[in-house]
Amino acid sequence: MISPRAAPIFVIGEGQGALQRLRLVDEYDAPDVFVFAPSPCAELTQIAGSRLCAHWPHRNDFADRKPRLVFVADTTDDAAKAFSVLARDAGALVNVHDRTPLCDFHVPARLRRGVLQIAVATDGKVPALSRMIRDRIAALIGPQWGDHAKTLGETRARLLAQGVRGGDLSRQVADVVRNEGWLS
Repeated sequence: MISPRAAPIFVIGEGQGALQRLRLVDEYDAPDVFVFAPSPCAELTQIAGSRLCAHWPHRNDFADRKPRLVFVADTTDDAAKAFSVLARDAGALVNVHDRTPLCDFHVPARLRRGVLQIAVATDGKVPALSRMIRDRIAALIGPQWGDHAKTLGETRARLLAQGVRGGDLSRQVADVVRNEGWLS
């Protein structure tokens, strides 16, 4: 998975698609996010706050801010294509909502339990199926898995500090899961 904390991110769009992408990057506390929307919906305006740039991005915006990830939603086909070209020229990876051929990456349906993340994807072909499978998994992997993952992370860190590596490390972490009966 790509860390949204790594570099500047552009969210381009005025409606619900852009809002969904902004919420996604906000989940990761991405520090350097710019939202481009000349006429954003009220909720996007509120959530974007000071990150809102009330215009469509120009070549200078890409050159000056050097985004590494660009999300495009709620635009015309021509605008989506133009923004994709500008983004790629700046060296960014692009995701255009519901326009798979313009995407360098896809946003999976995600289930998050603390640091544990489970992603389901269909390469952008059938997002509804990804969401349905994610929801099915959510019924099996409850909120307690956030605590389990935290415990396992602490266990792994302790084992690494003791010099445990490779297959031994994996086995000992798996032993904790089995001994606790978390997957039973």
